[in-house]
Amino acid sequence: MINTIIVEDETRSRLLLKDMLKDNFPEICVLAEAEDVNTAKQAIETVRPQLVFMDIELKNGNSIDMLNQIGNIDFEIIFTTAFDSYALKAFKFCAIDYLLKPIGLEEFKDAVKRAQKRIEKNAVVGYLDVMMQNMKNTNFAEHQIALPTTEGLMFVKVNDILYCEGDGAYTHVILRNQKKIMTSRYLKEFETMLAEYHFCRIHHSHLINLNEIQKYVRGEGGYVIMNDGVMLDVAKRKKEFFLNSFSRI
Repeated sequence: MINTIIVEDETRSRLLLKDMLKDNFPEICVLAEAEDVNTAKQAIETVRPQLVFMDIELKNGNSIDMLNQIGNIDFEIIFTTAFDSYALKAFKFCAIDYLLKPIGLEEFKDAVKRAQKRIEKNAVVGYLDVMMQNMKNTNFAEHQIALPTTEGLMFVKVNDILYCEGDGAYTHVILRNQKKIMTSRYLKEFETMLAEYHFCRIHHSHLINLNEIQKYVRGEGGYVIMNDGVMLDVAKRKKEFFLNSFSRI
């Protein structure tokens, strides 16, 4: 049995989540409900849940700010929101589950199953702390990103990534220490997430850290030599975009 709390300021949304849990996950027990920051904080501290469904924007505040007031976040969270807000990018960066309203059944079931696995493996603690640190830290290079691997999540600093290499539904992330991590994410996902961190897609297979280029050799498309000595081709159609991006750092 998994104990849970539903934090939602809309009665209809709370009822919907309860019904979806009852119909699909009878092993999950809803012990409390909350509709604002104060009652949510009190319920979490009293019930000590394993799982919390939490709306981002509540009647009297923001649930992210409320979580900052809680000393030890030792429970799983699935965020819900009606808006594609600034927080969603932070969630994706740290592999945190969220549901956009109106909530679809399949998305709901997938998110809950992932939460159940993490609870069973006692692998809840960590990613929320990283998200909080990222949101507080104004130095982008010091931000950490979650890399989903076969063994779980691995967190690395963005400035430790040399480049990413696409391989179908997987991406190999190459670090400064020459470590190569295979992740279950498409290269396009990394391209979107790392766009603000001086990363550039130079080829259909490669996304590079512009700060880790040792040399660019001109040609039809040319190629770059990274700080680890690896040479990577620049696609002809990507050349102008790459040079413009490189000139701005």
